[in-house]
Amino acid sequence: MRDGKKVLVDESFISPKLQQAQNRLEAEGVAATLLLCAGTFANLHGTQPVYKPFDIGCSVLRALNMNSIGLITPIPGQEVPIRNRWEALGWKTTVWSADLEHQDQAFHQELNTRIDKFYLDCIVLDYVGHPPAQVMELQGSVEQPVIDLGYLSMVVLANTV
Repeated sequence: MRDGKKVLVDESFISPKLQQAQNRLEAEGVAATLLLCAGTFANLHGTQPVYKPFDIGCSVLRALNMNSIGLITPIPGQEVPIRNRWEALGWKTTVWSADLEHQDQAFHQELNTRIDKFYLDCIVLDYVGHPPAQVMELQGSVEQPVIDLGYLSMVVLANTV
C-alpha cells in the first residue's frame, strides 16, 4: 500500500480477476504481460507472452544448476506455501521471513547460519518489489548469488520483447 502496509490476497481469489484483466489488456493490444507477483498463477494465460517471476526464476535456477536455495520472503505467513511450491519442483530449500530494510547483525547472522547449515547455492528473494538498494546491499554481503525474482523478470522481459 502507499503507506507501506502489506496486504495479503489469496492467489485463488485474485487469479480470476487477473485473467479478466489479462484478457482485457490483450484485447487492447498489449504485446506482453509481466506479472508483478512471485506466486505461481499456474492458470493465468494469454495469447501473448505472460512473464511470471516464479516460472522465470525456476528456469534460471535450473540453467545455473542451483540445487539448494535459501528463500527469503518479507511475510512470515508465506513461508510454508513458498517452501511447498519450490520443494514440489525438486529444490532443497530453507525459507525464512526477513525485512531487507533491516539488514542488521541479527539478519546477517541468520543468513550466514542458513548458508552454512544448508550449503546454499544461492539466495532467492521470493517477492516482487524489493527496493534495488536493499537488494544490492544483500548482494554485497554474501558470496552466493542473490536472485531477485522481480528484477530478474523485468530483465527477461526487456531482453525478449
